[in-house]
Amino acid sequence: VAENPALPRPSPAQRQLLSNSDFYLPLRELASSRCCVNGFRGPGIDRSFGATNAGLFSLLIFRNISFNTEALRRVPDDMRQSCFQSLAEFEAYTNHLEQIFPGESQDFFCNRRGIGSQTQVRRLRSNADIFWTASSSCGWNTRKLDQHPMTYQAALEFAHATLKKKFDLPAFGALTQFLLVGDMCELGLVVKPTVEEMGETIYHSKTGGLRGLALLGYLSLPQKGKPKRSTVVEAFTTFYNDISSRLEETEPDRMKWDPITAEHSLCKIKRMVAKGFYKESS
Repeated sequence: VAENPALPRPSPAQRQLLSNSDFYLPLRELASSRCCVNGFRGPGIDRSFGATNAGLFSLLIFRNISFNTEALRRVPDDMRQSCFQSLAEFEAYTNHLEQIFPGESQDFFCNRRGIGSQTQVRRLRSNADIFWTASSSCGWNTRKLDQHPMTYQAALEFAHATLKKKFDLPAFGALTQFLLVGDMCELGLVVKPTVEEMGETIYHSKTGGLRGLALLGYLSLPQKGKPKRSTVVEAFTTFYNDISSRLEETEPDRMKWDPITAEHSLCKIKRMVAKGFYKESS
């Protein structure tokens, strides 16, 4: 589905994946929105630009405004812009998009249900103003992350303590923080998490990772509370190693398979089950 979206006779499950790959495709970096900024479909954000203040601003714009929008998916590849040197440049680009797609709703340009089933009422295109203030004032460029990547745990702390707490970014909860750090990992600005670190993240987060592990039979969820941290880490490690051992030589690279993609896939499995495509594990 990811490599050949124009399937001649897609199955019902494949049609569901194709209906919104950002929401259903297990392969994070091959979904439509990520392909628009990671270089798969025209110029994207690279490591050197990502290490600049404007790069952080552009990452925030992608994750908090343009991700999973029709505007991002439908704009021609040679007209799409994902790197913005200033707030004014972003505003000029969005004005241009409104000319290309006249009469569209605001959700066409900033999907308030872009990352989940609930509507984020504070997820707005006008938030670009505070994103620019935060990215230009937090000392991001002084870290020289294109030369010295940040650790995964330090990046999570930066997203929470600096971007969320200090600058009070709107619609920037734990899930969005985690997704932004994942984008930074893919650029090489942050060291990718180990399998154990991702297992810890699943334990602490409210993402669908726990439910995905349970649906696949790797984890038993107690009736009350959460399972032990060590149990979750062990379950995720078993899942990751199990899938990794089944992949052919070229598949990990084609799938961009790593602990980040593995966690992503668990959340998407939960969504596909909710659509009735797979039976829950006994």
